[in-house]
Parts: sequence; structure tokens; C-alpha cells
Amino acid sequence: ADRLVAAAFGAPLVMAGAMVWTCADRRLLRTTAVLLAVTALCALVVVLRPH
Repeated sequence: ADRLVAAAFGAPLVMAGAMVWTCADRRLLRTTAVLLAVTALCALVVVLRPH
């Protein structure tokens, strides 16, 4: 179940990253990458946190 949730979070992040990579300049790419990384980390913390 945890892997499914991780995949559900990861797939949109990868798609968004690919879109940004193809149409953004370096500065925007770096900023977006940081935001995506923070979002992914927060999602993992929520998913992996013991209930």
C-alpha cells in the first residue's frame, strides 16, 4: 500500500519534472526542482510516518 501511495505521488512529480525540463530555462528549472523535491519529501514523511 505504501508503495502504491509513493507511486501515486511520484508519477505526477516525474511528469511535471519532464514538462518543466522541456520548456523551462535553467533558473526556473532549478527552482521547480527544489519545490518538487520538498513536495516529495513532505509526501514521504506523511506516508512513512507511523499511524
